[in-house]
This record gives sequence, structure tokens and C-alpha cells, in this order.
Amino acid sequence: MRYLLAFDGGQTSTLCLVADETGTVLGIGRAGPSNHLDEPGGEERFQQAVRQSAAQALAMAGLAPAAVAVAVLGMTGARPRMADLAAPLLPGPALLVESDAVTAHAGALLGAPGVIVIAGTGSIALGIDATGRRATAGGWGYFLGDEGSAYWIGHQALQLACRAADGRDPPTALVQALPHHLGLADLQAVHAAIYAGHLDRPAIAGLAMAVDRAAADGDQTARQLLIAAGRELARAALAVVRRLDLGGGPVAPVGGVFRASALVRESFVQAVEAAGCRVVEPALPPVLGAVILGLRSLGREPDEAILARLRAAARRLETVKPG
Repeated sequence: MRYLLAFDGGQTSTLCLVADETGTVLGIGRAGPSNHLDEPGGEERFQQAVRQSAAQALAMAGLAPAAVAVAVLGMTGARPRMADLAAPLLPGPALLVESDAVTAHAGALLGAPGVIVIAGTGSIALGIDATGRRATAGGWGYFLGDEGSAYWIGHQALQLACRAADGRDPPTALVQALPHHLGLADLQAVHAAIYAGHLDRPAIAGLAMAVDRAAADGDQTARQLLIAAGRELARAALAVVRRLDLGGGPVAPVGGVFRASALVRESFVQAVEAAGCRVVEPALPPVLGAVILGLRSLGREPDEAILARLRAAARRLETVKPG
């Protein structure tokens, strides 16, 4: 029996699975973020996330790293040197580094041509056609883009709240809701925390939850922001559709923003379908897409029996807290 490691690493957390070549998941591990190598401490943060998540997963599976044949690292901002950084931590397996968008595509569409849009802390659209050609839109990071992502929603919400507090825009519940979510007194306290470097990207992205609550309570500023987020994500998807001539779809929405906000999802679906494309549910989460790529690297094309085990693993991932 051969074994593989599958990673899904992003701006908020890193997930690692141990699976065997039948598609049975034997271990699960989680750790902190593993992206942005060029930031201060980025390489150390990446190595810590890989080390901790793999150690947890291997301990649950009762395996040593040397027992693993291949490790697939599906990472936000995938860089070639990630393999060099991971190699000392995973001395046994061959290493395959891919963008988390590629592993998400493998999981969502199971190798079929089409487009996926990831909306988590960041955002990106990836399309792959029947010949294997790829195209992306978005994925430029929090400073240059990531429109429609949780970070983008949180950042936009802070700007809208400040405008409303000044009287430049109509009143909005976000003026109180955003500081409350952060455990701060008011927007002045948020201002001080941001410029003192006390609020990181995950904290700003977490404000998307406060925006969703305000929208559910009827706040029009929050509602319009979430609708705009859905349209931005659809715009990225449709740009890829045009570049690869994938008219008709399928287009699969992936990530926590789509799961958390009905308004974002509804706005996204409406815009994509208005352009003549078909929105489909992702078949499997990104980390299981990494498992599929690992199986293929071992010469095992997933059959129905393997896919059934992976679907069972997806249900397990929704409930299991790894030790």
C-alpha cells in the first residue's frame, strides 16, 4: 500500500490529509497560514504550517514521513521554492507544488473542463479547457486585487463605515457592527489598531461575517456590498470563460465566502447565468483535489470506488476535529 500527503494552504490556515492509494483518508491535521513567502517571517511561517499539519495527520494515521510516496502541496501563491522549503520537513515523499486553485479545480470538477472561482480570505478564478490550457483572473493579492474575497469585503466595509461616520454617505449599522466584531469601542479604536499593526489580514477578512449579519438585519449598505462582491467574483469567472472559450460553463463556486453569504452566492449565480454559463456545486473540496492529483501521480486514476471514499472523506471533514 502506498500513501500520500495532500495539503491545502492559504491565508488563514493549512489543512493536511494522509490518504492511501484506495482514496481512504487516514489522518487529518491543521495549522496556521502558509502563504506570502516574501513577507517578513514568511518562509518560517510556511515551514511551521507544513510541519505542524503534517505531523498531526501522520500521527493520526500512525505513519512516519518516510512511509509516504508523494506529497501534493496546494498552496495560495504557490512558488517553486516551496518544494525546497518543504523537503527537509518531508524527507520521504516526492513533492508536487501546485496553486490551491489547481487543487480546487481538480476537486470541484474532477478533471472536467470548466472554471472554478475561489472566494476565501483572497479570491481567484481558474479555468482549464479540454486540451489542458489554463487561464486565471484575479489572484493578485490583498493590495492589488482579491475582489469579492472576505478581505475585500472587510476592507470595503471599513471604508464605507468611515464614510458614513463622517456623514459623506448614508448611515449604516456597520459603524457600530465592525468595531463590535473586533471587540473594540468604535471606529477610532479600529483606526488606531490598524495603523499600529494589531489587525492582520485574517482579522480584516473576519469582518465579512459582521457584514453578512448586518445585511441579514436589513442594512442596505451591507447588502449592496455583498451583492457587489458576488458580481466581482462573477466578473473574474466570465473573464476566464471568454479567454478559454468555455461558454456554457460549468462554473463552480468554491470557498468560505460562498458558503457563508447567501447574498454573495445569489449575486454571483445571477451574473454568471445571465451570461449563459451553468453554475455547478463543487464535487469535492480543494484538499481532496490535492488527493486526486496525488493519486494520479501514483498512476491511480480515481474510479467510482475511490470517488465514493473521497466523498465520504468530504463529509467527515465537515465534522472531525483533528487531534
